[in-house]
Amino acid sequence: MNAWLLFITIGVASGVKVRTPAPEWEGSAVLPDGSFSTLKSSDYLGKWLVLFFYPADFTFVCPTEIRAYSESYASGAMNAEVVGVSTDGKFTHLAWTETKREDGGVGKLDIPLVADVTKSISIAYDVLAESDDPEHPGEAMRGTYIIDPAGVLRAYTVHDEPLGRSVEETVRAVNALQYADEHAGEGCPANWAPGKDTIKANPADSKEFFKAWA
Repeated sequence: MNAWLLFITIGVASGVKVRTPAPEWEGSAVLPDGSFSTLKSSDYLGKWLVLFFYPADFTFVCPTEIRAYSESYASGAMNAEVVGVSTDGKFTHLAWTETKREDGGVGKLDIPLVADVTKSISIAYDVLAESDDPEHPGEAMRGTYIIDPAGVLRAYTVHDEPLGRSVEETVRAVNALQYADEHAGEGCPANWAPGKDTIKANPADSKEFFKAWA
């Protein structure tokens, strides 16, 4: 009797999931003062955190994003801690922050950059390009993760390498999540920004919003 074997390939879902604890991480980082330090996820418990990944130092789209994240943090607009991560080493991070913007550097930053040389953080957050990727092998794609003070992942997006992020949208998302946490039973509609109307999330009270929206 011939035996037939049925092979089934099952797609295993990423461990990254909204409303569940964000993956823990730890790594060497370059701090805003140019020193090195080990940062870990537990350092940010009790605070809102924007953890963002980017492909590589000394590239092209990346410095525009990192400057925008740093400036939004420094101005207070982000209203959260901000940490950048790539698979570059800490000395490469340092050299990049010491390179002038007009020469392709990022200059002095107000946020830390973590060196994920083992790629373990990028793997945990499911942003690492495969080793056989023709253009970006072993690099992190543009993932952005908003983590609340309890360490729970509240929102995330991942962009392919050519597409730079809207840091303004990250600011909006952080503000909206913080508002929702402070105002139970309300939701933030499309394109909501601080000062705009929210929706009371029940059939009766939501009509107040919908009458004005229609």
